[in-house]
Amino acid sequence: MINTLNEQMQYHYNQRIFVNEMLEMCLCSVKQEFKELDHFIFSAIRQLLALPAL
Repeated sequence: MINTLNEQMQYHYNQRIFVNEMLEMCLCSVKQEFKELDHFIFSAIRQLLALPAL
């Protein structure tokens, strides 16, 4: 009975860790996408605001 309880606790712990790791990976991916989007937007704004060449 104690062994079964330990196995269930380990299972739930592993599931929780797995979900947390998956969420962290997704969050890092979203942050990277926003960085790339910010770079693109600022680059476009710089080009739009640049003085035209004479």
